[in-house]
Amino acid sequence: MDTSSQYHEQDIIHTSEFDEWGFCPRCKNDAADCECPGPADIFEHPEETDSRQTELPSSQGVDGVHSDLIGQLELPLGNEESADTSTSYRISDTPASDVIKDKNTKELSMTETHCYEHELSSIEEILNYFPEDRFTHVLAKPLPKNANDKNQVYFSSDFNMLGQHFAFRYGERGLVTSHKKGGKNAGKRIPEAVFEDFRWLTDAGEEIPAPNVKMLIYAQYPEMRLSGFKTETNEIPASMSVEYTKKNPEAQRIMILARTVNAGAVAMIVMPQGELAEEVRRCPGFMGSRVVRLLRETYSHDNDLRQKLSAVVEKWMPGVRRTKDNETIPFNGTQVCGYTLEDSLEIIPNSDKEGDYMGIELKAHTAKKVTLMTTEPDMGVYAEDFKRFMTDYGYKDEKSGAYRWTGTHKANMRSTRSGFTMRIEGYDRDKDISKQLVAGSLYIGMYAPDGTLAAGWSMERLLNGWGAKHNETVYVPAQRRDTENAELKDAGNKYEVRFNRSVVWCRGTSPKKLLDAILDGIIILDPAPKYDPNNPGKSKRRSQWRVNDISKAVQVLYDSVTYDDLLES
Repeated sequence: MDTSSQYHEQDIIHTSEFDEWGFCPRCKNDAADCECPGPADIFEHPEETDSRQTELPSSQGVDGVHSDLIGQLELPLGNEESADTSTSYRISDTPASDVIKDKNTKELSMTETHCYEHELSSIEEILNYFPEDRFTHVLAKPLPKNANDKNQVYFSSDFNMLGQHFAFRYGERGLVTSHKKGGKNAGKRIPEAVFEDFRWLTDAGEEIPAPNVKMLIYAQYPEMRLSGFKTETNEIPASMSVEYTKKNPEAQRIMILARTVNAGAVAMIVMPQGELAEEVRRCPGFMGSRVVRLLRETYSHDNDLRQKLSAVVEKWMPGVRRTKDNETIPFNGTQVCGYTLEDSLEIIPNSDKEGDYMGIELKAHTAKKVTLMTTEPDMGVYAEDFKRFMTDYGYKDEKSGAYRWTGTHKANMRSTRSGFTMRIEGYDRDKDISKQLVAGSLYIGMYAPDGTLAAGWSMERLLNGWGAKHNETVYVPAQRRDTENAELKDAGNKYEVRFNRSVVWCRGTSPKKLLDAILDGIIILDPAPKYDPNNPGKSKRRSQWRVNDISKAVQVLYDSVTYDDLLES
């Protein structure tokens, strides 16, 4: 990297170097107060490095400018290629409605506002903003003096601290430029994850969406940081601006991050009064963290679901599903148990990342074998050309002319049916997974007999399928029978369904648990794609990640497993 940069590799202090009490080895301050440069200072200062030597990140904003810097960069007029690489930053006083985004002038401004700051004097005052029936976790992160929208906010060495609780959309950003610490990752892209739903809470109680808040994962350290705090109205909390942190170096700030029952995030900046800062420091560390405090953790919504489930178990009911228009209609497909359960709980079917009921995933099953997810490949021939994959590797049904590809696939074992071998590349189960999460290096590959990568799943793709949605899951045993009820038959119902009173309530999973379960053959791939050249509308892609015995698998996949009799008082 450019040797003229203000910070050099030898200047950087990594959180892994802090002592067991969380104090910096150089300045001797607590991690929350340490102002020594971290990796973000060497990766995220475009005004201090040669921009021509750094590829723009994949997440870009207006006119190709990185979204983190929209509203901070005041670009020069004229030809960008001939522009001076020294760049000035400012926070504009222009109202959000008057922000200029004209591609000819190239002026980008962002408004700072004090409506996101809250002067509070007790934890009770903080918690009053986050009622228990809507929020499961309330976290507090005391901010060091140099934490702002440019420098990013350090949270943890483990990205799963937030990854397993909040819904994220994983992707990639700019190239790793470090050639010292973790230098083997130089030239590879840095994984990032954008919050699916992040909102700033104003002093008037309004929640303003901030669509680009993201978690950045620096695998070589490892560190996980947050950035991109701008709202959809082009504002940031005033205390998160670079100008504020320069003018008010002694100001105390606490970032509050609360998780909704649907895995969304609501945040605010607290300017602590009285003894609040010390009160927060006395709270327990969240998931063992030295810098993030847990103010409250509650699952009151579990009781709501338990009551609703109790009302529908141990009784036969017609097989149905609920439409997007909130109407109940007969359903006779293979997923009849799952759809009927959702209908009985007044849930409109979904395939998003938020779980079925207030963030809780429901899995109705009639056998020990259960499908956990149906995440499709994003690598290999399958992703590049589905038709070619099916015609080259599938088998043809001579009667219908359709191609199918099936077979049980376990890690590191050749499938008898397909001849393929599935392997996890770039993963060592004995090492910290956060250090291995480098985009493009950690993935699951499905290899043809000749060694071709026929199909593959990037870690980002897997994380998008296995994350907050599966962090709390209830497995509900079910039974199905053909109906003998004439009235139901006349209405179009083929099946009746009954749910067992004994369920398995699971909480707390992680990417490591997922990968280890695949390595151990507990999770298998049982695909069933179909390609019909004569009737393309009947073609389908279906990658089924399954377990053969859910009762045994839950002990490996989750931190907490509770066997619950719903009718027991």
